[in-house]
Amino acid sequence: MEILSPAKVSAKNTNLSGRLHFLDAIRGIAAFSVMLFHFYSELVSPLHKQLESSIPSWLGGCIDSLARGVDIFFVLSGFVIAASLHGKEMNPSHAGNFILRRALRLTPPYWVACSLMLAYFVFLWPTKWQDFYGCYGGVKGILSNFFYIQNLSLFYPANSILDVSWTLCLEVQFYATYVGILIAGFYAERVNVRKTGSVGSIVVGLGIAVLACVSFAYDCNTHLYNFVSRVWMFLLGICVYKALTKDRYKVASLCLLAGALVVSIKLGTGWVAFLTAGSIFLAGATGALHTLLAWRPLLFLGKISYSLYLIHMVIGLPVVGLLGRANDGSPLANWFAVGVAIVVSLVAAELLYRAIEVPTNKLCASLKR
Repeated sequence: MEILSPAKVSAKNTNLSGRLHFLDAIRGIAAFSVMLFHFYSELVSPLHKQLESSIPSWLGGCIDSLARGVDIFFVLSGFVIAASLHGKEMNPSHAGNFILRRALRLTPPYWVACSLMLAYFVFLWPTKWQDFYGCYGGVKGILSNFFYIQNLSLFYPANSILDVSWTLCLEVQFYATYVGILIAGFYAERVNVRKTGSVGSIVVGLGIAVLACVSFAYDCNTHLYNFVSRVWMFLLGICVYKALTKDRYKVASLCLLAGALVVSIKLGTGWVAFLTAGSIFLAGATGALHTLLAWRPLLFLGKISYSLYLIHMVIGLPVVGLLGRANDGSPLANWFAVGVAIVVSLVAAELLYRAIEVPTNKLCASLKR
C-alpha cells in the first residue's frame, strides 16, 4: 500500500519534493488507530465485552471510530500515487513498470503475514485446520487471498485470511483503474492528429470526473467495503496533489474537494477522508508538509505503518486473547493485555519492516524508470 510506505515524492513544486513528514506522521497515526480499534472491537477482539464494560460508552464510541483510519490511508494513496506519476508519459511500458513496483512494495510483507496466519492453524490448531481450510475456500480461496481478488465475485469470492486485506484489494483496484485512465489519455493524445489542445488531458479529466460522480452517487453507508463506494477517497488524494501544483486540473480539483465536503455532510460518512484531504491541502499550501507533526515517535510509526497494519492481526490479537484468558479478569488486567499486545505488535512490525520491507523497497528503487 502506498499509504504505508515513506512519503518521499518529487515534483517541480519545491513544497512537494523530498520527505514529507506530515504524511508519514498521519500514516503512522492511522495505522496505530486501526490497531487499537481491532484490539477493542466487537468484530475481532476476544476481550471486547470486558473492555467495553470498563469504560464510559462515549469512550468506547471514540475507539470504535478509529476504524476510520483506513479512510486516511486511501486519501494518502491517491496523493502519493499522483505525485509518483506526475509529468510521466503513461505508455504501456511505464505502466507495467509502475504496477511491478507497486506489487513488490505490497506483496512480500502481505504474503508473510498471510503465511503466518496459515501457520497458526497448521502447527497450533491442527484439529481445526480442516474447518479453516473450508472456511477460506480451499486452495482457490487461499490463492485468491494471496493475489488480492478474494473480494471479487467475478473471479473467486472468498473470506479474507487477514481481516485488513480488503483494503489491499481496493488499493490494487485503484492502481489498475487509475493507470488504465492514464493509458487511455496516452493513446487519445497519440491519435490527436491536429495536435490542437490536450485531448489526452481531457480524457483523463473526464475519466476521473465520471469515476468520482459514480462513487458519490453510490450508497456509501451500505457498501462500506466496496471499491466504488471508496474510490472517491483515492480521488480526493489525487485532487489535493493537483490543487497544490501548477496543474491544469487545479480548479477542477478544488471543485471536487468542495463536492466531497457536501457528500460527507449529506451522508454523515467520509468526514475523516475529507478532513485528511483538507489538512494535507492546508499543510501543502502553507509549506508545512515537511515539518508539521515531525515528531520522532510519529515518524517511527509512519515508517513501520504497513508492517504494523498487517502484523497486529497476526501477532497482537492472539496476545490479547492469551493474556485475557490468563489474567484475573479485572479491568486493569484486561487493558494491560491490550498494552502488551501493542508493544509486541510494534516490535514485530519493526522486525518485519527491516527483514522484508527494506530490501524490497531497495529493489523497487532500482527498478524505477
